[in-house]
Amino acid sequence: MRESVYEIGIGLSGIEFDKASNAILITVFAESGHPIIRALAKLFGICAKVANSTSKSDGGAGFRLNARDFFAYATPNSIQIHYDFGDVPSDLLGSRVDLVRDLIDSQIIGVDLVTVEMSKDQPVKKAYEAAGFADFNDAYEMTKIFADIATHAGTDEISVKISGSDVIREINIPVTPDKPEFEPDDREVVFARHEILVVSKKNRQIKIAPESGKGLKTIELTSEQYTALFNHNAFSLNEYELFDFTVKQTKPTLYILIDVKCAGTQTELDI
Repeated sequence: MRESVYEIGIGLSGIEFDKASNAILITVFAESGHPIIRALAKLFGICAKVANSTSKSDGGAGFRLNARDFFAYATPNSIQIHYDFGDVPSDLLGSRVDLVRDLIDSQIIGVDLVTVEMSKDQPVKKAYEAAGFADFNDAYEMTKIFADIATHAGTDEISVKISGSDVIREINIPVTPDKPEFEPDDREVVFARHEILVVSKKNRQIKIAPESGKGLKTIELTSEQYTALFNHNAFSLNEYELFDFTVKQTKPTLYILIDVKCAGTQTELDI
């Protein structure tokens, strides 16, 4: 079942609905695919990623957002975003709809805070951290997507209305967002419910991924950690097991292992 979750206050140029023929009239063919539609595809992906990285996302008994379940209805003046909740029981549908709307609203508020902080004389990373996302790089990606949508729409301001609410959030994007430079961070990050896909004996590294198989991450191990995982049969090809990895990021594509637990039993491995 599809339910409206929010609305972006811009239309799609070159696409019209012809009432006489009851069909979509496409008048722009210069590009392979409408740029705003391509931007929306990226937006849905990052929205799902950010939502699933928050504790609120699990408020529906394991409910997680899927980028492929977002749909867009285009009108001359706006784009209405719907989400397909599938076969959710009727008694749970209302709470699921409210949950998704709240998650999206918190993301829009985060992007709005980023655009305000961008005008201040401070490291660009600080601006993206203002969003409150688990990963400030996600704040950059989402802000950049909204900037791309605004550029293609010929405006520097986008209004977003969360369905079921009278509140309209105005996102003002005066400049193109700068990509934040990587800085080592002492904060610990948890990659929950990840499996080990690749093991490198030479470098004592493992590559892990979530259950979807997307978003591969590389973790460097000490010799003791490598041995502990080996003794647990974590590298076995005959067993499928998910782990919760606590790590620290040392390079843009590399982490070091701090702690690891079996995701199902929460048994802590002695590393």
